[in-house]
Amino acid sequence: MLIKGPTNVKHTVTERPDGALDVAYTPPMSGEYRITVSVGASQASGSPFRVPCQLPRACEICSETDLNGGYGFAGEVYTARLVCKDQYRNPYTGRVDVVANVMDGNEILSEAQVTEVRPGEFDISFYPEISATYGLAIVLDGTRPLSGSPFKIRVKSDETIPSKCKVYGAQLVHGVAGQPMKFHIQAMDAKNNARLVGGDPFAVEITGPGEPRPTATVRDNGNGTYDVTWCTEKAGVYLVSTTMDGSMVGKGPVSCTVSAAKLQGSNSFCTGQGVKRAQAGQVAEFKITAVDGFGNTRSTGGDVFHVCVGVGVDVGGCLVGMMYLFHSVCRHLYYILLHIYYCGDL
Repeated sequence: MLIKGPTNVKHTVTERPDGALDVAYTPPMSGEYRITVSVGASQASGSPFRVPCQLPRACEICSETDLNGGYGFAGEVYTARLVCKDQYRNPYTGRVDVVANVMDGNEILSEAQVTEVRPGEFDISFYPEISATYGLAIVLDGTRPLSGSPFKIRVKSDETIPSKCKVYGAQLVHGVAGQPMKFHIQAMDAKNNARLVGGDPFAVEITGPGEPRPTATVRDNGNGTYDVTWCTEKAGVYLVSTTMDGSMVGKGPVSCTVSAAKLQGSNSFCTGQGVKRAQAGQVAEFKITAVDGFGNTRSTGGDVFHVCVGVGVDVGGCLVGMMYLFHSVCRHLYYILLHIYYCGDL
């Protein structure tokens, strides 16, 4: 047996039990090799054999891609896996330069990120912000496009699941009459991932003592978050219900307590016999009800009232004195205790 080629080639011959022979050789370089097989003075049928030989390389035809179904989601990283094979469909672990681009038709939108996870295997990823059909063009060693490239990648918007969404903010549960109250919505998908794109039809309904019913404004920030603003001049307990396409968002309606605004002296009022009549020698009493600028009764204490009671009134040649005690009996009611007494002759 003789093997000739660009360089010398060693070979081995192993005889089988049935008399057949196994021949093995390793060509050290690419080129054409001629194998001559002789039996005595005669050559075997077909001899000499002409064998073209190439060194293994990453093959653009035999390499394989896992496109993750060819689908991705807007606002999430899409990743495909490239497994390099040589021209004999064997795993290729040598050096190869992989370049990938995200295409819109024939236009390059951006370069995809290529990460070698192990010799001969690469993750190719990009971040689509909007839903569309993209092309993923993969080229080996700068000149050899992968078979089937550019691949179609259909990017769609992931679905927002209302029950997974979050409603949060300090003013979701407490506010002040006459002041805008603001809270937030975070859209979530079925896997509890925060959505990074907007467009969800969130709606907020406010019910409570206020008439007409307060109207909430929902602002889409375009990144999966939404700002909700509403206002009422009527203090009390309100129910805040957030929905999307008729389905309740998060854990359901939230109770929000709206407190009265700052004290408005001109709206506050006094009641009781002490502001109508008094009897000498007996305590006269009346109360002050603290009210804000919108007519809401104050429910917290700490307001400062100044009460002035006239002293030293000349009544028929007698001097009448008055004593008063300012006394808070609850959070928003204040009692004035008056004691009118006789001072003596002038």
